[in-house]
Amino acid sequence: MDKLKEATLLLRRASWTRNVSGEALNGMLEHATFKSYSRKSLIFRLGAPSTTFHGVLSGQVRLSIQW
Repeated sequence: MDKLKEATLLLRRASWTRNVSGEALNGMLEHATFKSYSRKSLIFRLGAPSTTFHGVLSGQVRLSIQW
């Protein structure tokens, strides 16, 4: 299955998109880009400016904050 189809299925099954129209989901997915990251890669740093939304299609992400 290609990544766009997989992302579409996952979004449509997610509880937080229950009340989101198909048109809105499709609009969001039109702007999707897919990236792969190596193990232990830094994806986002707390406080860094961002205009992106991240989702995980496969694998896992560890979130940590150092005090």
